[in-house]
Amino acid sequence: MSKRFNPPPNWPPPPSPKWRPGPDWRPDPRWGPPPPGWPLWTEVNPFARGFPIALVTVAAITVAAYVRFDGTEVAAAYCAAGVMLAAPATGLLGKICSFRWEWWYYVITAVIITPVAGEWLLMRQGY
Repeated sequence: MSKRFNPPPNWPPPPSPKWRPGPDWRPDPRWGPPPPGWPLWTEVNPFARGFPIALVTVAAITVAAYVRFDGTEVAAAYCAAGVMLAAPATGLLGKICSFRWEWWYYVITAVIITPVAGEWLLMRQGY
């Protein structure tokens, strides 16, 4: 999981959502101290956002493959690969990365992983 800077309510907001204080950074004394127990860093769970995006993308790819291959075993393999491999793999990649993924990272990754997973599943089934 990645961490996000969480300024207290009595401090100004960071200059951008991706801003991180440098090693020499110190808060302005005029801002006052954080409230007791205030966490200056909070956990960000990109998996919660990434998995649904990946799943929708993979679903669209598998529907297109099913239509393209006229409902054959090839289409079934792509559907299975998308559901079993591509969406979870894409969401997991987003979770283990050290930076926050933008929504389109999930789409691009799912577009790359789904055909690879589909071909792999076809080879495993002997096609």
